[in-house]
Formats: sequence, structure tokens, C-alpha cells
Amino acid sequence: MGFQSITMPEVTLEVDEIKQVNSMYKRYAYSGGSVGQITLTRGARAYDDTFMMWVERAIRGYDMVPRNLLLLQYTNINVANAMGVSVDLPVAIEAWEVAQFLPGRAFLLWDCIPIRYKAGTDMDAMTGDVSIMEIDLQMHAFSEFALLSVT
Repeated sequence: MGFQSITMPEVTLEVDEIKQVNSMYKRYAYSGGSVGQITLTRGARAYDDTFMMWVERAIRGYDMVPRNLLLLQYTNINVANAMGVSVDLPVAIEAWEVAQFLPGRAFLLWDCIPIRYKAGTDMDAMTGDVSIMEIDLQMHAFSEFALLSVT
């Protein structure tokens, strides 16, 4: 699924202060860490209720709630240009428009659970804006992978 915006995963390391007997300066040691929540937003569609179904199933205890998600961050490197090929396709082929850019990084988000869901933008009959759905996820941890290698 594509999203309008996604906040990047963030990890905060916790450190303990260790006072040295033989030094005036303190040392530090890692004692743990925590991962922040992320927000995913995308345009609301009449046929899409996947966020709400996940939240309802979580609240009612119908299934295993935590999900492992794969987040791909695309670059501005065009596949055709990188390969030296000129491609002339009709505008109607939207899948090619998405697939023509190379992914640069991937994030594997471990044990995500929904913690907030907003069904769309607040209603205002005087505007024609697209309604945007939001879901906040809390994850246990994440892994980051570089997909492009520079040689």
C-alpha cells in the first residue's frame, strides 16, 4: 500500500552513568532503549477499511494483533535512466510510474500494534479537500537495510 506520509522510525538509547573511582570523568553504559511510534497517512477511499478492521480486531481480541511491516523508501533514481534505456509508455500505466524508481532503504518494523486511528479529515462541506486517514503504530523494534550499494 502506498502512503501520503510516514514518520520515520526512531530509536532512543538509554544510558546509565558510571562514576569512576580513578577518574574525575564519568563513563556511560547502555542500559536499554525504546522505539517511538510512527504515523501513517493516506487518502481515504470508500472501499478501504483495513485500518479500522485491524483496530476492531485488536480491541475485541479476535486475532494476534502485532504485525511485522516492511517499509520501503524509494529514491529519485529512475530505473530506465540508470540502465540507459529510454521508455515511452502511455500515461495510463500507473504501476510503471511507481515501479520505475529504485528503493533505497527498507525498514522492517517488528510487532507493530495500532494505538490510534482517525478515519479521515474532519468534515467540512465548504472544501473539496481529499480526506486523509491516519493510523499510529507502536512497534517493538525495527531493522534498517540499505538496498543500493555504491561501488
